[in-house]
Amino acid sequence: MTAVPINAAPAIARRRRRRLTTSPTDTAALALAALVCLVALTAPWLAPHSATAPSGTTFLSPGSGGHLLGTDEVGRDILSRVIYGIRSSWLSAIVVIASGVLVGGIIGLTAGTLGGWVDAVLMRITDAFLALPGPILAI
Repeated sequence: MTAVPINAAPAIARRRRRRLTTSPTDTAALALAALVCLVALTAPWLAPHSATAPSGTTFLSPGSGGHLLGTDEVGRDILSRVIYGIRSSWLSAIVVIASGVLVGGIIGLTAGTLGGWVDAVLMRITDAFLALPGPILAI
């Protein structure tokens, strides 16, 4: 164990405090993510019309006839479709992130636990995947 100089304690405490505070950008990003999550969870109550059933005449301009964003070529409310679209996009993003954490965690735990040549092989495979552009890998 290394000895910490006595005069270093206040500097360490300041560094820890600085990490715990958030910037206005962090707060705004967290608030936006919370808002999107809230909209995704409350879509059935927030949507003014059905997202699939026609509710008006076709091609209404935004703001007319009780449709804030207008209607599409079939007469469906665009705002309702956007709200429900957020819901499906948010769910698919959560599934993709969770599966990445699960697979990456298993690979990392295996490489860290076994070490040696297993670690080297798994890390080279991981490097190969990281070298590919994201859209190409997704396809």
